[in-house]
Amino acid sequence: MIRLPLKILLFVFVFISCKSKQEKIKPTEEKITESVYASGFLKSTHQYKVFSTVNGVIAAILVKEGDVIKKGDAIIKLVNTNAQLNTENAALSADYTAENNNAEKLHLLLLLILLQLHHLLLKKLCIDVCF
Repeated sequence: MIRLPLKILLFVFVFISCKSKQEKIKPTEEKITESVYASGFLKSTHQYKVFSTVNGVIAAILVKEGDVIKKGDAIIKLVNTNAQLNTENAALSADYTAENNNAEKLHLLLLLILLQLHHLLLKKLCIDVCF
């Protein structure tokens, strides 16, 4: 018997707890009070990026804003002294190496001459002393 009132009480408890009140939201019309800020880039549909195939420093700009250009037109003049400087450095290095090689050869030649002179002096000394 005790079980029946317990079951009824449990049923009532479950029924009441499962019944939920839905929250109702009503939209209202008001003025905007918040702003959204963002950063970005504006890009024209006819805007292009141009890259050079060689390195260098811009010496002259050959066109101005608004000029119409077509493929193959020169728009800037570049100055690149790196290639010329590299060539000059290589030539100087080759000259320096050649001079060092010649100086070493001259030094060896002088040593050989001194050695022969020393040998001749020893021979003369031996001939004078021995006879």
